[in-house]
Amino acid sequence: MIAWTAINSAAILLVMFALFLTIRQVGLLLARMGPVGARTGDMGPRIGENLLPHVGAIHEASGERKPTLYLFATTFCPACRMVREAVPVIARSWRSAALVVMVYDDPPELDRRESVPSNFVVTSQPGVREAIDVRAVPYGVMTDARGFVVGHGLVNSASHIESLLELVGNPELPEISTEPANDAQSRLGEPSREKVQA
Repeated sequence: MIAWTAINSAAILLVMFALFLTIRQVGLLLARMGPVGARTGDMGPRIGENLLPHVGAIHEASGERKPTLYLFATTFCPACRMVREAVPVIARSWRSAALVVMVYDDPPELDRRESVPSNFVVTSQPGVREAIDVRAVPYGVMTDARGFVVGHGLVNSASHIESLLELVGNPELPEISTEPANDAQSRLGEPSREKVQA
């Protein structure tokens, strides 16, 4: 009887130790995954690619030559609906710095009573997403004022959207750092000259 009690106690201690290690590893993983920018994968346009051949009609219809964030979405995607609700608020704070365009494959139902900022556009453009190799939604593509891609990735939170907008800077927000920008950030107005290795 005493032997079984010792074995049971040892087994319980072993299980508790294993549980502690598992919780510790999960905590470390969550700390590493903290808030990050838009998640870039192997899809979407390349940095420095001219997006105007694909979205020129949208760009020209806006009548403005500003850096533009194109958010690709579908009406049946729950994450897209959450992003759609957050975008007008984010767009207001970037009103003078960037245009924000939600591009749907299928015509979205819009609430005409909703107050949206002047730099926020919702449109339906079937085929654009496929033309630039965007296979998952919601997906954001940030371009400079001339239409060249400066960043892209999956955007399923407000911090992801803002990380793309921050690539062009916002004159309405105070500067956080006085450090010089790295080489890639200092050429945002120019197409990327980085070579892509196959």
